[in-house]
Amino acid sequence: MVVVQMLLSNFDRFGPLQIRVMKNRDTGESKGFAFVAFKTKDVAQKAIEVLHNKEFKVTFAESI
Repeated sequence: MVVVQMLLSNFDRFGPLQIRVMKNRDTGESKGFAFVAFKTKDVAQKAIEVLHNKEFKVTFAESI
């Protein structure tokens, strides 16, 4: 399960961020993924380089 505290402990080293855990609308349970927004694209890229394929699958999400 995706838990905010677990995400914070892994991603907060990259600076200020926002985390949005996606939840099942009916049960309120985590769907197993989240969106993490970083202050800059460069910081996001660094997080991808450091964390991808280690504990998480980390990729860029496109803005709407």
